[in-house]
Amino acid sequence: MSTTGRTILIVSVSVIAVVTLIMIGIVIAPSIRGLWFGWMQNSPFMMAPNASYSGWMASGRGMMGRMYGDYSIPDGDPTSQDWLSMDHVEERLTEFLLGRDDLEVGEIMIFDNHAYAQIIERETGIGAMEILVDPVSLQITPEHGPNMMWNLKYGSMHGRGMMYRSEWAGDLEKPISPEKAVELAQVFLDRYEPGLSADEHADVFYGYYTLHTERDGEVIGMLSVNGYSGQVLPHTWHGELLAMSEAGDH
Repeated sequence: MSTTGRTILIVSVSVIAVVTLIMIGIVIAPSIRGLWFGWMQNSPFMMAPNASYSGWMASGRGMMGRMYGDYSIPDGDPTSQDWLSMDHVEERLTEFLLGRDDLEVGEIMIFDNHAYAQIIERETGIGAMEILVDPVSLQITPEHGPNMMWNLKYGSMHGRGMMYRSEWAGDLEKPISPEKAVELAQVFLDRYEPGLSADEHADVFYGYYTLHTERDGEVIGMLSVNGYSGQVLPHTWHGELLAMSEAGDH
């Protein structure tokens, strides 16, 4: 066989091999994705309704607790006046939103390990993001969990980031209503944390809802419900609630 013939043969075989690999990839890719998402939906890292809440809590505040560790400061005294105060948080949030007239501060909750706040779109009234404030540095970070994974407009998992700007025409049409989200939250609590109840009001965010959890009528924490899948994820990274303010109180 001549040199030209061998070259043509090698090129032909290479092309056939590449095309074959591409075709195999196209055929098996959906199966691989299906197996991956199926595992994620049923893994202990994703709080689907069929997961074990007790196991999640016993694992050290769940996956996020292991990733971020314990926020509490051994030398801090959450009962002292020098601890992270509502005034400190409000001042920091005002700085954070400078130049963003389209956003405003919503609810603020101060825990014994950090502060939590909702940022709301002025025009729509829809929750834009949930953020955490470090008790020492006052550094602001996007809250992990639903705010990053399920937030379809501002969530970092969707390649936009915490201060994303967009001409967004209202909320996305979610198959699960706020009322249904409350029902799903209560079913979850009845199964995994008897004695806790879900607030009757669900705060609307882009892609999900966030609700308070209560014991004997007192707010102790919160959870979120995906507006498409109905998946429930408790915010297990918060400590003990010390104070809270509603939107309009600051």
